Amino acid sequence: MRKRPSRGDSPPPSELAFLVAFLDEKTDKPLFRIDYQKAPTVDPVGHVPPAFLADKSIKVALLYVGGYNNVAGAPTGTIAALKTRASMTQALAGI
Repeated sequence: MRKRPSRGDSPPPSELAFLVAFLDEKTDKPLFRIDYQKAPTVDPVGHVPPAFLADKSIKVALLYVGGYNNVAGAPTGTIAALKTRASMTQALAGI
């Protein structure tokens, strides 16, 4: 009989976060930025470092909100820290 896997046998979860920058072809400076986070975080973990925001803000944040009810201050803390023009928070099954 095979041993039933325990939590300790499982690989760590893969939490994904991306900061995507669309660059100007001539200057290589960011024209537009999108922030994507797959999981909620406790402030300030998961926030984009201020140095990245100094030259160009984030236009859109895409935040997967599954589990946000288990994280204090989320997603409002993340949205406030990003200072985005638009935020989309949606619990999407299967993503």
